[in-house]
Amino acid sequence: MLNLLKVEFYKLKTSKTFKLILVLMVVQSILCPITFSKEMTGKQVLLQVFGAQEFIALYMLIGAFAACYIGDEFSTGCIKNLIACGHKRRDIVIAKSISYYFGIAIISLTSPILITIINTIMNGYGEVFTLNSLAFILELSFLMVLIYIGIGSIAVLISFIARNSIITVGAFILVDTVNRVCRGLIFRKYLIIKILNKTIFGQSLFLDTDYVEFSQGFKIIGISITTIVVSTLLSVYFFNKAEIK
Repeated sequence: MLNLLKVEFYKLKTSKTFKLILVLMVVQSILCPITFSKEMTGKQVLLQVFGAQEFIALYMLIGAFAACYIGDEFSTGCIKNLIACGHKRRDIVIAKSISYYFGIAIISLTSPILITIINTIMNGYGEVFTLNSLAFILELSFLMVLIYIGIGSIAVLISFIARNSIITVGAFILVDTVNRVCRGLIFRKYLIIKILNKTIFGQSLFLDTDYVEFSQGFKIIGISITTIVVSTLLSVYFFNKAEIK
């Protein structure tokens, strides 16, 4: 497992797709304060930027990253070679998932951190910066990254089921579209609100305020971890059943 992790983190470090996405995040971070948030303080931006990422293209990027980082390795024969070398399929799934989630964490944090820093320099943070301010930033970042990793785990599952990068991207675009439609209907349909709030896709709706209740934070952690565990177990199951050619 340790050797697999070393290999996967090396692949992550050298991944052109990962580097391209990071460049896009940095460019976005520079353009947003200039065009959309000139008068917003650092804290105001921080409260909005995590949620705004979802509607810009973050979910699409998460799906595309999974397709290139995992899906392409089926077509290139890398997965087949790992199996031929004697690695357990379970270990392959776990190693790839861990390195992929690490990449998702970096991608999802890049814009919020940079935009918050830029707007804080431009307009101040919006309040006296104390240890409580730092604790809030860390709490919000942790919960949002956990949500994004949970969503990423679904992309991992789709990748191991489809074993094809194009199908993975198409499937995740469909998932993202359904999520957007459901969010558009939440003000009209109470049932949709109840369903969405119990899924990983609805958890970020609770993180646009400057205070997160303990019960809500615990719920977000529970739903995120449950999504990650279930997706990982299903990924292992479908990968074990798959015939790798």
